[in-house]
Amino acid sequence: MRPMLSKLAVPLFAVSLLVAGLLPTQAQSADYSQAKLEAFVKAALHVEAILNRWKPQIANAEGAQKEAIKRQVNSELQTAINQADGITLEEYGQIVQATRNDQALAQRVGKIYTDMKPK
Repeated sequence: MRPMLSKLAVPLFAVSLLVAGLLPTQAQSADYSQAKLEAFVKAALHVEAILNRWKPQIANAEGAQKEAIKRQVNSELQTAINQADGITLEEYGQIVQATRNDQALAQRVGKIYTDMKPK
């Protein structure tokens, strides 16, 4: 199951950095519904698309330009998650944190991701 999770790692890592200041230091233990996890994965797919679009610019930028691009990307990520149906930015961040501590949850998310990811 690791390959599926590694595909999710980039958007999850990026968004975990994005929301780090908005979340408690420990993830809340919760039993997330299938609908909530599907909303999470839909948002993660949008996050992944944004990151893929910006990756070349970030890689080629330096200094102040790189920081400006990162701010723009973070703004787009927040907007994408806030506009996602069925999940808030805070919930998204909580699920990111929870998947780090709960392998069964990470596997559930990984399966949903694989099922939803465009082929």
